[in-house]
Amino acid sequence: MSHSPSWMRVARTLYGDAFEARTRDAVAEAMGDWAQLNRAEQGFAIAHLLYLNLRAQASTQHALRVLTEAVEEGLDDALDALGDPEDEPTEELPFRKVDEHDLSEE
Repeated sequence: MSHSPSWMRVARTLYGDAFEARTRDAVAEAMGDWAQLNRAEQGFAIAHLLYLNLRAQASTQHALRVLTEAVEEGLDDALDALGDPEDEPTEELPFRKVDEHDLSEE
């Protein structure tokens, strides 16, 4: 099972050699290949890349919604576990008395 979303697999399959070039020669070759495409072919490739970009954005937005809901649910659970601050005991907490002059305990 691949962990890459379908839009990424399509982009890498069709355009990976051109856009993931790692050397100057590979970039020059990709640019030469692009220059050999006619205007309609270039236009289609650009439109296809834009379409894949929209799919990627939609995928990202979905992931962010899922994460936001999970965080909100977790935050609600954590706040519920803490309880209402109004329910906290109001009596003073017991502190040891300390002599202010020599800081020895009484």
